[in-house]
Amino acid sequence: MMSLHAQQRSQQRGIPTVVMDILLDYGIAEHSYQGLEILYLNKRAKIAAAMQMKAIGLKSPDRYLNAYLVESSDGCIVTVGHRTKKIYRN
Repeated sequence: MMSLHAQQRSQQRGIPTVVMDILLDYGIAEHSYQGLEILYLNKRAKIAAAMQMKAIGLKSPDRYLNAYLVESSDGCIVTVGHRTKKIYRN
């Protein structure tokens, strides 16, 4: 399930739903405030995700490897974006 905000941001930021599915499958979860989780790809997950993206047929998977998504405790995707800063681990 995806919020309206996440749908708008994924379109604005050029992140297809296939990449969000890959983030949900391979992403590393870090807890954020208010019960939210940030899912992103670490070095090991980037390798597996890049292979999956190439198998699906995405033209340039490298530009999606720094994507992240924020998921609520009920499984709803709140927002998506491209990482520009470090995500601090707990």
